[in-house]
Amino acid sequence: MRQVGAMLGFLFSMEGLALSLGCDRAQLEIAVRQSHPEAPAKVALLWAAQTQLGMMTQAELRARCAELMDNPLVLPAFPQYLSGFVQALEPVPSLTPFVVELLSTAFGRLPDAVLLPWLPTLITTLRKESPELVPVLVREAGRTFPASLPALDAWTPPWSARAKGAAPSAGPSGGGGPVAALLAAHPAPTDAVAALLGIDAPWAPAAPGAGEAAGHPEAAALLAAHPGTATAVAALLSPALS
Repeated sequence: MRQVGAMLGFLFSMEGLALSLGCDRAQLEIAVRQSHPEAPAKVALLWAAQTQLGMMTQAELRARCAELMDNPLVLPAFPQYLSGFVQALEPVPSLTPFVVELLSTAFGRLPDAVLLPWLPTLITTLRKESPELVPVLVREAGRTFPASLPALDAWTPPWSARAKGAAPSAGPSGGGGPVAALLAAHPAPTDAVAALLGIDAPWAPAAPGAGEAAGHPEAAALLAAHPGTATAVAALLSPALS
């Protein structure tokens, strides 16, 4: 598993160089899609690679991990999944907050009858498989959790706050202006970024006349004083819009 994690780290760190040399990223995606590991730790590495490549959102990854914790037959092997996620921090360091969230969720959800026999296995697995990456988790947990017990009593985990804020009624702000009108007219890039971040919220209706330049004289004056940039962007976009 450590060798697979190291190879993934090499591939992802050298991806920019490979693309500059003319390599096709689709080859890496095909290799990941053809991978079907059975060992829990390698399954976690596969999910991390899919997240890095944009083939799976963090919301989907979070849902899969929740299914694992809901399955009593999988719980004995869950420390191995966690070990795989910790090992994935080398190729996918952006997963560090998610792994801290996953550990916190496991300790918060699992009953003592499950957690107490499960804890020694988790500790020994992490010490054996990922000793050099555990300090990364400790530093991230230090940044995430409050430093004092009184503050911990009133503390709300950031992932819980995100889950509450992702209610369907809490859509993006309907602020006006040319930028809001541009985003509303072309929502696909914003929707793609939101999907990668695991955010599922509807668009708020734009206010009537929100994109009119007359309501925003500062933007209109800026464009009139410096037309070169807008003209260049329009020239770049004209073939795609024609």
